Amino acid sequence: MAASLEEHEREIQQHRYRLEEMVDHRTRELEEGKGRLQAILDNVPSAFVMLDPGGRIQTASAAFTSITGLMLDNVRGMDSRSVFRAAGLCRHGGMPGGAQDFVVESHVDGLIEKNGSERFLEHVTIPITEEGSLMSVLEIITDVTKRKRLEEHLIHSEKLMATGEMAAIIAHGFRNSLTSIKMILQLQQESKRLGSENRKSIGVALDSIYRMETVVQELLNFARPSPMEFRMSDLNGLVSESLALVRPRFGQHGIALSMRLDPRIPRMPLDGAHLREAFVNILLNALQAVEGKSSGVRKGRIRLATKRVLLLRTLRDLHSPVDAHEDDGVSPGGREIVLRKGLACASVLIEDNGPGMDRGLLGRIFDPFFTTKTNGTGLGLPMVKRTVNAHGGIVTVKSIRGKGATFEILLPLRIELPVGPPGSTALPGGEQ
Repeated sequence: MAASLEEHEREIQQHRYRLEEMVDHRTRELEEGKGRLQAILDNVPSAFVMLDPGGRIQTASAAFTSITGLMLDNVRGMDSRSVFRAAGLCRHGGMPGGAQDFVVESHVDGLIEKNGSERFLEHVTIPITEEGSLMSVLEIITDVTKRKRLEEHLIHSEKLMATGEMAAIIAHGFRNSLTSIKMILQLQQESKRLGSENRKSIGVALDSIYRMETVVQELLNFARPSPMEFRMSDLNGLVSESLALVRPRFGQHGIALSMRLDPRIPRMPLDGAHLREAFVNILLNALQAVEGKSSGVRKGRIRLATKRVLLLRTLRDLHSPVDAHEDDGVSPGGREIVLRKGLACASVLIEDNGPGMDRGLLGRIFDPFFTTKTNGTGLGLPMVKRTVNAHGGIVTVKSIRGKGATFEILLPLRIELPVGPPGSTALPGGEQ
């Protein structure tokens, strides 16, 4: 019996050792699996936040701090909605409806950062249930700013390409007909048998034809722009030349004009013809905005200035090609332009004290054919934007209803210009 008991004890001991080994092995597997899962969660750019049934923060992945700017230890156990709302990360309040109804819920919040830039965060709420009871809530927070910006750029690019094709078709069709009509009217006007009244009527008709030809030419310029030709140029000189072209009209309307040029701006690679046209377009817009003020209580004023500046925040824009031949192959929606905070730029500022614009209009003024003028084509500002973008720069506008408008063209002093089509010259930029 003693020998039997001893043998039985040895078997039990061996069995215990085997169980301990199995437990250790399984524990290591679980720890490794947990480690791999944690590594995956920590390397996913989205923030995974685990909430209890009451919506209080329990734990979160590594991306939580980078996306929200919050430290997990500082907010653990606090109500998630209150924390996110106070931090400006979410506009919604209270427990997510999806968690209460046991359904997945998602929404995107558009937020304004302290530096004025726009940011988009997507919140996805996933209820975790067991036997019909809510056990916890998983909230996934993703920064979708880049995705939203790309979507907007692609939509805008597609609109531009469609608009360019339509403009080219209309312009070519109209130009041939207008040429025929103009020639017939010119021959009729030269007739010696024509009375003075009829001659005057034909003159009015010819003036209308000339205006229509101007519109057709604008359509053609927009649809098939001439290639950029960059030369080392003096920006201040181009601004002065542009002002000289429109100065007589300022005098006719009694508009006060001031100009201040910064001599610190170096020579840089510019397309003088296109930039002069852009400056003239904005100056004429400002002139039309204030010309009605010269006879009122407030005198119409326009301020023109150049300045060398350092950017206080990062600016982004997209140079969207009108037709496929302009695309530089960087992205399907065009070339993204990024001017980083602290970058040295040449600023061209054109400010007026006209009636200004509502906030809702500011996002549309660079859309082709959008205009608030009765006789405008809506192509001037889109062409300004395209010219500035082609120089690696960005044009911005600020306006408040009743307080005028300010256009600012920012051209980087260190720019990398895309290689243009045959016949164009892309010169390397740089501070001098």
